[in-house]
Formats: sequence, C-alpha cells, structure tokens
Amino acid sequence: TSVSVSSTTSLTCNAPAQSAGTVSVSATTAAGTGTKASAYTYSAPSGTALIGWWVYGTPATIPSPLTPQMSLMYAGGTNYTTFNDAGSAYPGTELLISVGALTSGQASTMATYLQPFFSSLSGITVRPMWEMNTNGWWAWSGNLLTAAQYISTWQTMWTQFKNVDARFKFHWCPNAQGTSSGNLPSGRTNTDTFPGAAYVDYVGVDVYDCNGAVGNSISDIQLILTWNQTGGGPNAPFIIGEYGLSTSASTNGGNDDDTAFITDIANLVKTPANNFHGHVYFSCPSSECPNIISGPFGGGSNIFPNSLSVYLSQYAGE
Repeated sequence: TSVSVSSTTSLTCNAPAQSAGTVSVSATTAAGTGTKASAYTYSAPSGTALIGWWVYGTPATIPSPLTPQMSLMYAGGTNYTTFNDAGSAYPGTELLISVGALTSGQASTMATYLQPFFSSLSGITVRPMWEMNTNGWWAWSGNLLTAAQYISTWQTMWTQFKNVDARFKFHWCPNAQGTSSGNLPSGRTNTDTFPGAAYVDYVGVDVYDCNGAVGNSISDIQLILTWNQTGGGPNAPFIIGEYGLSTSASTNGGNDDDTAFITDIANLVKTPANNFHGHVYFSCPSSECPNIISGPFGGGSNIFPNSLSVYLSQYAGE
C-alpha cells in the first residue's frame, strides 16, 4: 500500500482472517528512501478458532456469509501416500493435509511438492495417520501398527518434512469414539501412539454425531482434550480435524438434524481455556459418502437445515 504523507499519517493494513505476520515500512522523501523491514508484527486474535471445511475435488460451497480459513484435504494413491492437488485448497487458508504412513522418500517428495504453496496459503499442517486408535479402519490402525511402529513412522515423516521447510506443522488426531464405541483394539489405549511433544504442534480428534445421545460425542472429545491439557499430553492447541452430523444418528437413539451437537461443539471451540486452533466441518456429498458419515450441510443439497442455521449463527463474522 502506498500513501502520501505530510507529517504524521495513520494507515490501516487489512490482513486475511486469522493470519499472522509482519509489516514492513518504506518511506520516500526528497532526501531518499528509507525502509524498515518487519517494522510491526501481528497475530491472530486469541480465542477465535479457524473455520475449516473439507475440500473434495474442487472447493465446496461454504454457506454464506462464512469465510473459510482452513482447508481439509486428503492425499491420494495407495493408502494416502501421494498428493498433487494443493491448488484446490481455498485461497489464503491454512491447508490441513491428511496423509498415510509415508516412507522417508514419500515424505520428502510430498514436502518438496507442498513447499511452494506456503506463498499462497496461510500455513500447511500435516495430519499423518489420523484415527489410528481404531480396529481395521486404516493401514495404520491399532491392530495393524504397534504403537512403536506408528511413532517411528511419524518421527521419520516429521524429520523429512522439516528438512524441506521448518514451517510445516503436525497434527496428531485420534478418533474421539475409539473407546466408547468399541473401536479401540484390545490392549491399546487412545494415546499410546502419541509421538512426543517435540514432534506435534496440534492435538485433536475426529468426531461424528452418530453415537446416540449428543452428550456421548461431546464426552468423547473431552477425553482427549483433558488428556492434552492435564493428563500427560503436551497441552498443545487443539483442532477438531473432522466433525459432522449423521443420517445414522436417529438409528442410535439420537437426532439427525441435531442442533445440540452443533451448539455443543461451538461451546467447546469458543471456550478460551480449551485453546482451539481450528475446527473442520466434514460436509460430505452422498456420492462420496454412500455409507453415511456426514451429509451435505450447505451448498448444493442441505439435508440439515436447522443445524445449518445454528452453525451460521455461531460462526458468522469470525
């Protein structure tokens, strides 16, 4: 931004929502030009978490008037080991990229591909081997990888990404319903795969409103949240990597269009003591989720109108 001044001028610089960075100042006078690099620093407001959305193929329609601040995407290939679609992320957002159990070479290749996108995104966070506290869901589920194997794989990936660019961040994200819904393999715990505070920037969970009463799902989140803060975890900022309503909720004694679930998530997100960095609604079109995890929430086919209204009222303007 250029502005003419006489003696003293106040100048406002608009930055992307939830961004952080520096402002450099250059002043030209009759005597010449002087520049002060990184004269000012600014950071995202505390207590306001990034609003995220799943990007499938091309960016989904975010319900107006919301502005996406985080883009959830998934690697492709066998067991989520390749990725070449970062350009589909919502412009200027933080990319949350979910990847499988990458080898050292695969991690280096992916990091090298992603590194140039730091110039167009507000950040890149890697979400390796998510929902690991499950039984047979993924190639890295607890019945297929031991805790030691998981941790070794994570630390190798972390090293390769950091070797390419120290700005990469990492999100450790178990399934919130590992224990309560019987998904946790025998002899394992929800947190035995934690790779160490030095290798993790964010802790979080994935959770869906398909576990009967809404309070069950919220309690599942609280288990990991409490562990993170006071139960031996790293007390890291928190991200809900995926959450959503479910058309299977009613069959489990719950409610499909469940406004209480949306409200309860918002209450957790907006409590400063919980230190939320972001939350991602997983709006899945029926063509992508035939087995029903989370139906469309906004955009082309809104099947949860009451919850959409509550969601907009909770986050509009953030």
